[in-house]
Amino acid sequence: MSELNISTEAVPDNPTYAEFFEGELKSETDRRAKLDSRGAALLASSGAVHAILVGLGSINGGRSRSTVPHWIIPLLAVALLAFLAAAVAGVAAQLNYGYKATSTAALKSMLDERWRDSSGESMHRVGADRLQSIESLRSGNHKKDVALRWGYGFQVAAIVFLGPVAIVIVAVK
Repeated sequence: MSELNISTEAVPDNPTYAEFFEGELKSETDRRAKLDSRGAALLASSGAVHAILVGLGSINGGRSRSTVPHWIIPLLAVALLAFLAAAVAGVAAQLNYGYKATSTAALKSMLDERWRDSSGESMHRVGADRLQSIESLRSGNHKKDVALRWGYGFQVAAIVFLGPVAIVIVAVK
């Protein structure tokens, strides 16, 4: 994380930087919400397909499996495990990864001790605080993005393993 570099010298107003920091913070917050949503969709889709496949397998459990090749069962098991791994990755993508917000002590200090600071000095302090928030959001968003990429990879693998299973089952019936 960046160290706060707050000098005691008078700092000139710079609304351009203040607006930039505000925009960056909003952008990372919006990205976090989108990643959380994608993680929920990954979890729901993988979990639902996993549950359907397990349910279908248990319904067919009483029938004779002599017409289905034995190599289908391991492929189905791998597909189920891959869907389960994708669902776990979806959960990981929704975790809260240590977002650093302004502490209540810092807010109290702003209100009680710093309220009469110059506009430039106030902007500088708020910008430094927002920088910490932006850095922590970016770090957490990167972890969410990695989890989603793994989850999508597991989903693709599950579909690849499930394809031959579906073709053989349809051909046998």
